[in-house]
Amino acid sequence: MKNKRKYKYHTDEFLRKRQNDSDWREYYLRRKAQRKKERIRVIIFFSVLISGLFLIYQTKFKGTEYDFINKIKNKEEQAENINAINNNESYQIDQKAMTVQQVEDWVDKVLNYRKDIYEWSVLNEEPYEKIITTSKESEDGLVYIEVRRTSADGYPSGHITSFRINDDGYLEEYDDILEGFVLVATEYGDIGKY
Repeated sequence: MKNKRKYKYHTDEFLRKRQNDSDWREYYLRRKAQRKKERIRVIIFFSVLISGLFLIYQTKFKGTEYDFINKIKNKEEQAENINAINNNESYQIDQKAMTVQQVEDWVDKVLNYRKDIYEWSVLNEEPYEKIITTSKESEDGLVYIEVRRTSADGYPSGHITSFRINDDGYLEEYDDILEGFVLVATEYGDIGKY
């Protein structure tokens, strides 16, 4: 009984200093095994806690406004795409299989250039929106982008211009005088000759 009391009331440091002493060796080894079990329990506890939190995140927050991880990834991807377009880097995409976002970015670049350089006043006066008809929705299988003014009540009110992506993946714009689409740019991100 006396030996058990000795063990309970001494610190780890005290036992560590006497680990080679035959009177204390057994107590030192027991305490060492006990500390190892405690460490394992702590590791298991935190592993289960982190796994549980991750599971909650996957089931409850993924795809919602609180999905911070995907928001950060999406913002980084969008910034890379826009930077590549703005810097005219050799941003290699399959122009015959562009996403709606890539088409919209290309048209935005053309419109922003015209607004800044050619001072298209119509783009500065009123807000505008792009109505995109995908290749699955159009009769001829091409992507169409109609740019329209937005009225004060939020509805499209007036036609500004129309673009389309042709079979070769080139950007074309409708010309009222020629009554047909004319080529604007052949490379993704180019602003064309206007």
